[in-house]
Amino acid sequence: MIIRRKLIQLLINKKKISTQQELIEQLKENGVEVTQATISRDIRSLNIVKKRDDKGLIYYAQAQVSKENMIWKFYETVEQYVYNVQRIEYINVIHMVPNFANVLTALLDSLEIPEVTGSVAGYDTIMIISSSINDAMVVEKLFEDHIDASLK
Repeated sequence: MIIRRKLIQLLINKKKISTQQELIEQLKENGVEVTQATISRDIRSLNIVKKRDDKGLIYYAQAQVSKENMIWKFYETVEQYVYNVQRIEYINVIHMVPNFANVLTALLDSLEIPEVTGSVAGYDTIMIISSSINDAMVVEKLFEDHIDASLK
């Protein structure tokens, strides 16, 4: 995943790529096979947006987003969509409204929180794995501190 995403960054910085299909083809030419769904997740995770040049051509470019803005967006998403956090030893299970688990997981992954070893998103659930119980407690508190009490 990291290599694929680095390649995506390299490609969009090297060429003006206008569509996801074009990006998929460029990746394939570089030996990387992906689906459209994967490309969509990568684009969101890498903060890639569409821009327009002075000739009107629309192309992908990576938006520069500060870490502070990413943290704010993460907290806002937790507050709006998460309603339960359950810690089981070194794993946190996050329950949220349907269809937002992938978005929140992408935000979580982009923050590179040291207490998070990995995460898996489903339809309305996220599983976050930590290296230790203490790390898992830090992650649990991170979510608990930002859940809207009316959603519990």
